[in-house]
Amino acid sequence: GIPRDVCVLAAALTTKSPFQASVGEKRKEVEKRRVELADKFVDGNLESDHLLLVSLFEQWERLGGKSNTARSWCRANNLDMQTFETVGDTRTHLLGVLMEQGFVARRHVDRGGGDGGAQ
Repeated sequence: GIPRDVCVLAAALTTKSPFQASVGEKRKEVEKRRVELADKFVDGNLESDHLLLVSLFEQWERLGGKSNTARSWCRANNLDMQTFETVGDTRTHLLGVLMEQGFVARRHVDRGGGDGGAQ
């Protein structure tokens, strides 16, 4: 839902980029991989890194968040697992605050466990 996506985006903006370069990898190669991921997850829309970040986070969550499957996916795509964990934790905190203040219904917090996928 929109509150969850907005909280994912806000959380992603508070931490480092999930795109990481391997030892010896050039910036051009990292950019090429980002383009490939955009093609797969946001229909090639490179106008919004924000949309890509939300889509990648959602994929990480679908794969089980802090699971070995998600870890392997991050490794295969040179994405930083710790960044997604931080985004998940921050998103959960932000949704909790919004819920406490009455801005978000409980159902928006509970969907998917609200904890980055760890169930």
